[in-house]
Amino acid sequence: MLKDKVAMIYGAGGAVGSAVARAFAIEGANLFLTGRSLAPVELVAKDVVSAGGSAEAAEVDALDEQAVDEHLRSVIGRAGRVDISFNAIGIPSTNVLYVPLTELDVEHFSLPITTLVTPYFVTARLAARHMVPNGSGVIMTVTTLHSRQGFPLAGGYGPAQAAKEALTRELSAELAPHGIRVVGLRPHAMPESRAIQDGFETRSKSSEMTWEQFQGQLASRTHTQRLMTLAETANMAAFMASDKASGMTGTTVNLSMGSLDDSGGWRHASRRLPSSPRPTHRPEHGGTPAPRSQQRWVALKVVTDDARSGTRLSIGRLTRAAPAGRVVPRRRPAAELWNVRPSRGSIGEGELPSRSSMSQAISQHRVAGGRGCQGEACP
Repeated sequence: MLKDKVAMIYGAGGAVGSAVARAFAIEGANLFLTGRSLAPVELVAKDVVSAGGSAEAAEVDALDEQAVDEHLRSVIGRAGRVDISFNAIGIPSTNVLYVPLTELDVEHFSLPITTLVTPYFVTARLAARHMVPNGSGVIMTVTTLHSRQGFPLAGGYGPAQAAKEALTRELSAELAPHGIRVVGLRPHAMPESRAIQDGFETRSKSSEMTWEQFQGQLASRTHTQRLMTLAETANMAAFMASDKASGMTGTTVNLSMGSLDDSGGWRHASRRLPSSPRPTHRPEHGGTPAPRSQQRWVALKVVTDDARSGTRLSIGRLTRAAPAGRVVPRRRPAAELWNVRPSRGSIGEGELPSRSSMSQAISQHRVAGGRGCQGEACP
C-alpha cells in the first residue's frame, strides 16, 4: 500500500511510533525516523532494516522548529520529496496525570498542551510547505479518548488531545484543496503502551488491583470486551496513509472499539426503547393517523440543521406542527407514529413543517405540572 512512499515519523522511539514504523515498512515505505533520544529510534531502524525494509534514524527535537526544518530539508534533498508525516510524540505522565486539578500548577497543566500540540503544528506546517508544490501528501497524528471524554486526574492531557483533533480539522480545511489529506487516529487503551502501564502503577499503589484486573476493567467498556493492540492501531495507520483511504481527511478515526459513540447526537440513555413497526402514515402518502388515545405522552427528538445535536421536548399530543425528527414513545409505544421531515411551506392541514415554522412551533411548547401540553391545551 505504501511502496516507495517517503514517510517521516516523529516520536518513532515510542510504543505507537515504533509500531507505525514497522507497519509502514511492511507496506514498502522508505522511513525517516526521529526522536529526542537517538538510542530507541536507532533500535527501531535496525529492526526495520533487518526485516528487509528501509529506515534511517536521527535525533530531532520536534519542539525545535529549526531542527525539524533542517532535518526535513536534508531528507527531501536525498529522497526528493516527503509523502507522509506522522506525529506520534508522547509525554511522560509524571507530574502531569493523576494530580487533582485543584492541586495542579499552571506549568504542569500547560505542559501537555505545549509538548503535544506545538510539535504537531510545527511538523505538519513544515511538511505541508513541501507537499503543496507536489499536490499530494498525508499528515497524521494520534490522540486518545481524553479528547472526547472527561476523565478525573487527567490535568491538561484532555484539552491537549482535543486541541490536536481540532488542529487536524483546520489543517485539512486549508490543505485538502491542495491534495493533502490530514487524518488522526483515536485508539482505545493499549496495554503495550507506556501510558497504560504508568496508569496501572499509579492505581496499584492505592489498591490491590492486579495487572489482569486493571486490563479487564478497561476492556469492560468496549464492545469486544478486550483492549486494542499496537498492531491494530499501526495497521490502521498504514491503511489511512495509503491511497486506498483517499476519501478520508479532516477527521479522526474512532478506534475506541465501541466504547465511544462518535455520532454526537441525542441519545435516550435511561432505557432501551422497545422495537415498533415502521411508521406507515405520512400526510403525503395518505392513510389514517394513529388514534389520539395512542398519541399521548410521546417524546420528540428535534434534530438541528447539522444533524448532530438534539433537544427533547415532551408534549401532550402529536400534531402536524411537530418539529422535525423521529418520534419516540415515552411511556407506551403508539401503534403508528410519524417520521416528520422538513419541507418548504408553512404548517397547515396535511402539510409538513418548514425549518422556520418548526422553530416557531418549538418555541410555543410549554411544560407544566410534569405533563406535556401544547397551545390551547395548556392550563
